[in-house]
Amino acid sequence: MAPHLGVRHSLGYEHYAVSRAGRSSALFRMLSSSSGIVMDLTVLLFSTLAVMAGMLFPSQTAINAKLAAGVGGPVVATTISFVAGLASLIVLLAITTRGAPDWAAIRQTPPWLLCAGGFLGAIYLSLNVFLVPRIGAGAMMALAIAGQMLAALTIDSAGLFGVAHHTISVGRAAGAVVVLLGALMVRFL
Repeated sequence: MAPHLGVRHSLGYEHYAVSRAGRSSALFRMLSSSSGIVMDLTVLLFSTLAVMAGMLFPSQTAINAKLAAGVGGPVVATTISFVAGLASLIVLLAITTRGAPDWAAIRQTPPWLLCAGGFLGAIYLSLNVFLVPRIGAGAMMALAIAGQMLAALTIDSAGLFGVAHHTISVGRAAGAVVVLLGALMVRFL
């Protein structure tokens, strides 16, 4: 039997197992005629979704910066954004989840883990809203991406927060340097 790669459906209530044999079917692969490299369409789809998600950040930041100018500053705008986000998530939760959340599991989760994502998100969004009017959306996003890359490599290399351990290879380090140089070019050139 082929090994399976478990993929949780984005709606959160279905579990799909994708076998290597299934992934190798003609419907899920695309051949590159010039190099013979096979690209899995699932990887292409997920990569496209990641780029699209990344495109939302500068829009959100610019909108929140405009909001901040009218409501009294970046923290007020961030609070309004988080309240709107909470309302959106409640609707999404109701649509995508069967049954109630597992409250027992939530109560057993360490408090720092329950709060850390929201806390870091509030700082991140507030800084974005504060900085965009001062350095521009392009520079803010480029520098934020450079910071995300550096943090991601650190998290991967140390296996922090339960992520798979990935050593920092020469290629990964070079890629991070290119991202950082690109961010500096967007900011200063």
